[in-house]
Amino acid sequence: MLGHDEVAVLLVKAGTDSDIPDLTGVTTLMDAAREGSAKLVKLLLAGAPCAVKKALKSCKKNCKMVQVDPKCTPIFGAKMNLQDKEGNTAAHHAALQGRKESLHLLISAKTRRTLANKEKQTILQVDGHGYVKEWFAEEACRKRGYKTCESENAAHAKRKAALAKKALIAKRKKGAAAREKAKAEGELR
Repeated sequence: MLGHDEVAVLLVKAGTDSDIPDLTGVTTLMDAAREGSAKLVKLLLAGAPCAVKKALKSCKKNCKMVQVDPKCTPIFGAKMNLQDKEGNTAAHHAALQGRKESLHLLISAKTRRTLANKEKQTILQVDGHGYVKEWFAEEACRKRGYKTCESENAAHAKRKAALAKKALIAKRKKGAAAREKAKAEGELR
C-alpha cells in the first residue's frame, strides 16, 4: 500500500499540476511543507520529468530536429509563493509547524520572505521555533565569507584575543617606558 508521499511523488512524476489548490486554497507544495515532507517539497520545487527534457538532453550539439511527444509539456516546478485563503504560503505552513528541513528548502529556493498573510505576518513573524531567524543569520554569515556563524564567531573571538594581547603588550611597553623615564629623571637630579 502506498502512503501519501509515495502517491504524491507518482502524481508529480506523471506530470500532474501541483499548483491546483484544494477548497481552502492549499496546494500540494503547501501541504508537503506543512507535513514536513522534505523529499516531496524538493521534488515539487524541482519539477516533473518530461519527454521534452529527456529528448533535449539526449540530443547532441549538431541535432537539428528533436522528436518529442507533442502531449508533453515541460513542468518547471511548483509555484512556491502561491497563497491559500488565509494568505499563507508554503513557507508560512512550514514555519507554523516547525518543519525545519522543508523551510530551509523553500528559503534556499528563494521564496519571497516578505510576503505577508491576511494577519499581516511574514514567515519570520509566524516562526515560533526560530528556524527562519537561524537560517537568515546563517545566510548572512555565508555572505560575509564564513561557512557558518560558529566559524565567524570563532574568527571574531580569535581577533578579539589578538587585539587584547596587543593592547596588553602596548600597555606593558608604555609602563616600561614610563619607569625608564622616571629612572632617568631620578639619576639627573
